[in-house]
Amino acid sequence: MSDAPMTAQEVRALADGTRIIVLWSGGNGPHEYRLVQGAFGMQYACPPAHVDRPHLRERNPLEFIGSEQWQTKVWLAGSSPTGEEQR
Repeated sequence: MSDAPMTAQEVRALADGTRIIVLWSGGNGPHEYRLVQGAFGMQYACPPAHVDRPHLRERNPLEFIGSEQWQTKVWLAGSSPTGEEQR
């Protein structure tokens, strides 16, 4: 996998439960999450500890996805922002 983050269109195509790495637009991260498909086409980044807790699954909406400096960046887990495999 390349170092380039995914586009919003690529993220929309991911299946529910996909492991992703997110670097939030405010600079927090990168952290691993599970992708959660919500109502009305919304997608959320769910921390692994919250996957089995429905009231916490949809707290981190994935918005403003892109590769620009102030956009949220998303990679598939196992491919880090540096291109190195994660363990």
